[in-house]
Formats: sequence, C-alpha cells, structure tokens
Amino acid sequence: MEKHLPYFKLIEELNKKECPICKIIKEEIDLYCQNLFYEYINDVSFRKAFRENFGFCNFHNYLLISYRDVLGISILLKDLFEILQKRRKNSFFKKKTKCLLCNLEEDISKRYISIIADFKEDKEFREKYLNSCGLCIPHYDMLKKYCRTIPTYIVEHQKEMEKYYLNYLEKDIDKLNYKGIEIKNFSPIYEEAAKFLWGYKYSYKKISPNVPIK
Repeated sequence: MEKHLPYFKLIEELNKKECPICKIIKEEIDLYCQNLFYEYINDVSFRKAFRENFGFCNFHNYLLISYRDVLGISILLKDLFEILQKRRKNSFFKKKTKCLLCNLEEDISKRYISIIADFKEDKEFREKYLNSCGLCIPHYDMLKKYCRTIPTYIVEHQKEMEKYYLNYLEKDIDKLNYKGIEIKNFSPIYEEAAKFLWGYKYSYKKISPNVPIK
C-alpha cells in the first residue's frame, strides 16, 4: 500500500511523548481557530452554522475565547446576543447539528485510525509505534472498534503503558506522603498519565483547568 503525507505525519508524531493522534488534533484545531479569525469570520456559511448551533460545545467555546482575538470573538458573540433578543421560550439553545470543532476532531481521529489500521503490519510503523507512548485510551478504544483484529504488539504495548503509569503514580504518591521531599525538585507524572487516560482535551494549557471537559 502506498504511503502518503498523512502516514508520514503520523510517523513523525510517534516520536513525541504523547498520543500521536491527539497531537495532530491539537495542531489542526489550533490552525482552524487561527484561520477562523482571519478567514471564516466573514464566511456566510460559517457564521450561519455558528448561530444555528449557538456557538460550539462548552469546551470549544472556552478554547475559542482563549485565543483572545477581541474583534473576532466580539463579532461572534454579538451574533449570539442578537439571537437572544429574538429568542422564543426554551428554543434558543437547541442545536441543529453537532459542534463544528467536535466534527473536525472526529474526522481527524477517523482518518488517522484508518491509517493505523492500514499499516499496522508495516515494519517501519511497528518499530516507531513500539518506541512511542502509543495511543491514549480514547483513541485505543476507537481503534478496537475500527479494527476487527489488533496486532499483539499493539495490545501488549498498551498494557505495558498502563502498568508504567500505574507504577509511577504509586511511586509519586509514596514520595508525596514522605514529608521530607522538596516539591520544587519533584517532577510528578500525573499530567502525562492524564493525557494517556483522557486524551487530547486535557492537554490544552491555554484553557483554565476549571473548564469542564465534555
């Protein structure tokens, strides 16, 4: 099977200490949001869809605000406040379709899960995968749904990563329970473990940790 740019993009991201699909999603969502303020903000079809859905989902609304493009965000919010002025009782929050950015995330995930399914027996892919942290739990579950059979090396690697994070979390808890430890010299693994457990949405540093992840 011929290898195209998305395959090589996936291989490149396997070198990072993070689920490769999560990393790609973050990059593409970030590019989309940047383009939104320079291109889509004047796009009639985008503005219509944004109004009909009363924005994005809760998570992506907060992500949008985090870019702090005052003019662009103000224009979008103005549209929504105008809807509020014309609203009918109990109808203005009803969304007609799924969040646009959630749809984009799903499309990206499916695209790269499909690549893994196609090249799971490829020697180069296998070597790169075994030297990576593998997939986060959500994307691994998606792979299980997409593939009838998953190679043993992927299944075993996933088990090893789960044990790895569990062991280090137990060690971190023991260290923190020891009063003599200096926190400033301590590098806990919980952030890496959370990314592995929950996927890319946990990885956003620009959003307040108090924002609900849905």
